[in-house]
Amino acid sequence: MITKKRVLAFTFMLTIALLFVVGNASAQMKYKKMKMQDCCMMKDGKMMVMKDGETMMMDKDITMKNGTVCMTNGECKMKDGKTMMMKDGDRMDMNGKMMMAMKGGVMMKDGKMMVMKDGKTMMMDKNMTMPNGTKVMTNGKCTMKDGKKMVMKDGDMMDMNGKMMMPIKDCVMMKDGKMMVMKNGESMMMDKNMTMKNGTTCMTNGECKMKNGKKMLMKDGDCMEMSGKMCNDKMKKMEMMKDMKM
Repeated sequence: MITKKRVLAFTFMLTIALLFVVGNASAQMKYKKMKMQDCCMMKDGKMMVMKDGETMMMDKDITMKNGTVCMTNGECKMKDGKTMMMKDGDRMDMNGKMMMAMKGGVMMKDGKMMVMKDGKTMMMDKNMTMPNGTKVMTNGKCTMKDGKKMVMKDGDMMDMNGKMMMPIKDCVMMKDGKMMVMKNGESMMMDKNMTMKNGTTCMTNGECKMKNGKKMLMKDGDCMEMSGKMCNDKMKKMEMMKDMKM
């Protein structure tokens, strides 16, 4: 005879099992979302297509959502007729936006440790030891070779050599003659004029017009925060950009 206690116990165990299955499925979905978004990329002189987490040779021209046409030789023609040639490491998402990827490293993002490698971002599922002896744990705790310890905070980044990298504030920046937007740790081509909080308007050609009517042209390495203030740590940002590829 089945007692009330047994029914309750069975119901409790079934509920726990269902919660585990649902939680596991949710984690897998989040993991999939963290994967690199679909894009085309120049790698080792060849155009590649990344789709659904898989990378394959680009065997035909692709038209992006904004009208940009990317060809198998790496030449891209925008809707307005302008052309550009993709260099090694350049990526363009399926919307037609250029992106910049960090060569590689680990980063604390939204309270979770992430690994960035070969243009892909994924959850850090095991502890790592860097070439300089620094040990990085999945919870963000780091132990240096000399025994010193630190905990990575949201936005902190470390390259694969074990060197801490300066997190970049949201800003616009001139790099290699192109205006880039850096937001939430990601960089992309600036495809429209932007008005900063102080009224300064920055254009895609690098020309900036202040609220008082004065104008300036941004030079390579110049950056402006979203407040409209020119970055006073330009050299640090330029050093950071050496570890990033367009």
